[in-house]
Amino acid sequence: MNAERRKSKKDKNIFIFSIIVFLYFALVIFLYEIGYDAVLIRFVIELFTIPFAALLIVLLVLSILSFIVGKFKIVSLSFYSITILLLTMFIMIAFA
Repeated sequence: MNAERRKSKKDKNIFIFSIIVFLYFALVIFLYEIGYDAVLIRFVIELFTIPFAALLIVLLVLSILSFIVGKFKIVSLSFYSITILLLTMFIMIAFA
């Protein structure tokens, strides 16, 4: 029971971080599209983009592993995390 609780908490954390990564890149693309160009915002974006991109890859790998261990349950936070992260990657590529 304790191992199941830890897995559930891990999946929940991965899901929350997946949403945060998605929101970060959505905000970056939105600011780029509307042409907002403040020096401080550009500095923050340059500072955090590479760590968030690395986090995206790490979260995707962890989600896939958790999805495999969870016996490919479609109704799971791992599957939702994979979907969000793949959507984030698609948006990054489409708007790059």
